[in-house]
Amino acid sequence: MGKDKITKTIEEESIEIENDNKSETIDQKFADSNYTKALLRGSSNKTLNQLNEHSGIILTSPFDGSSISSNNTINQKGAKGNEAKLIGKNTKNTINQGYGGDNVEISDGTWNSINQGDGNDRTDILDRAVMDPQKDIAYNVVNQGRGNDVLFLGNTKYAHNNIFDGGEGQDTIILESGKLSGYKLSVDNSGQLNITDKSGNTNHFKNYETLIADDFLDIQKLTEILNKYGVKKGNEHSMDSKALMTAYNKEIAKEQNHK
Repeated sequence: MGKDKITKTIEEESIEIENDNKSETIDQKFADSNYTKALLRGSSNKTLNQLNEHSGIILTSPFDGSSISSNNTINQKGAKGNEAKLIGKNTKNTINQGYGGDNVEISDGTWNSINQGDGNDRTDILDRAVMDPQKDIAYNVVNQGRGNDVLFLGNTKYAHNNIFDGGEGQDTIILESGKLSGYKLSVDNSGQLNITDKSGNTNHFKNYETLIADDFLDIQKLTEILNKYGVKKGNEHSMDSKALMTAYNKEIAKEQNHK
């Protein structure tokens, strides 16, 4: 018979694991605080269970880029107020958050899986100039789960081929630029919305209800217009932002005139 996997318990408010690639499970808890934090720098193959509410995790790499954080599973089991930051080089990590008011920030990282669970959560895609100029935010899958969630898209210069799912609830995408000018939008046969920025980077969105850019835009109406007026190529209908907003505003005006 194989040996049972041993779980190590660390009763500290703050832990840091650097350049450690051995496979192990760690329970982090701290009785004298409702907040714990952990830093994994260039470390891999960890299962970290953060048991307090308001837990924080940072996945990053050494400043010289000599190693990356990969193949870690972070379970933030506290009921609410958890935070995760993916900065520096990291890949193929899984982060499972609690049940409300959780936050994720991604400013670098590829092929990661983020599951925010129930509650009103937020994910930020950010461009941090102080980080690696060769950074890549790509092929990440973010499931925001049940609740009224917010996805904030900062500078998408480094972000491409990510999949974002708002899940159930009234979910919102916010463009940092505040305008759709220069973007191209398309919708495919499954109803997935694809947004391509001026650099040609495309990211994919499903189960969001509102897009904040130029105004509060109804995503269902945007997809209806794309399907009706967009240029069909393969299984997608696409329009540039100028044509899309012209058609959108006409449809809104038509609906108001019929009221």
